[in-house]
Amino acid sequence: MEQLLVSLMEQPSNAQPKLLLRRTESIVEMLLTNWMSVCLYGFLRECVGQPLYLLVCALTEQISKGPVDSVTGKALYTLSEDWLLSQAPDFSPLKLSVLFAVGTEGEVSEPLDVCVLDCDTVEQVKEKILLTFHRKFGFRYTQQLHDIDIGE
Repeated sequence: MEQLLVSLMEQPSNAQPKLLLRRTESIVEMLLTNWMSVCLYGFLRECVGQPLYLLVCALTEQISKGPVDSVTGKALYTLSEDWLLSQAPDFSPLKLSVLFAVGTEGEVSEPLDVCVLDCDTVEQVKEKILLTFHRKFGFRYTQQLHDIDIGE
């Protein structure tokens, strides 16, 4: 594998090192990228996985504290200037108390407090409800997003 990697680096078509494994056109390049993925799996799972997951969760939490355009995906709180919402609407947080139907006889669950914004779309509110459900109970709600009805 080392010889394959060295010969791949010495090819004149690979003048830029950061683009070396981006395009996998030959069988050798595919084997090399898959071999590297298998070798890195243990390291990613044991050392990097949890901190990376926590970082993504923290970023998602911060982004959802401000308005997010449901069409373009641009947000008021973001790390990328390209995805920055240029004109943010006035918004205020709302705290919803959500009940889930848990039985066939009309039984409901304990109330689940969900923080949303008054400028969120119905789909964004549903996503925040399901995310809060997953955080609190440790598993995902069984219904799909489009199958969930929101009532008063």
